[in-house]
Amino acid sequence: MQALARATLCASPATLEELERVLLRRKFDRYLDRDSRLDFFQRYRNQVLLFPVTEAAESALSQACRDPRDNKFLALAAHCSANVLVSSDDDLLALNPWQGIPILTPAQFLK
Repeated sequence: MQALARATLCASPATLEELERVLLRRKFDRYLDRDSRLDFFQRYRNQVLLFPVTEAAESALSQACRDPRDNKFLALAAHCSANVLVSSDDDLLALNPWQGIPILTPAQFLK
């Protein structure tokens, strides 16, 4: 949660749903048990500013991601006037910068 000390975190219902889905993947069991990951998700969800980004807003993006499932993150960044988008997804990182918004890996952001 180092990001909380450095930035205001933003989310949408779709990005929260994606985070929860990913955190529940069994492949992460070797790093952290499921309950700890769910605890992290609950604490994260309680700290973010929630923005009502719609599927229509995702579809209306002028420069979409090559993976359409990632458009939810771009739509959120546009909706909340983000200063930066933090991701480790190669499809998003390939767009850096996107409409003037830097897209950084978590390590780059924390540097």
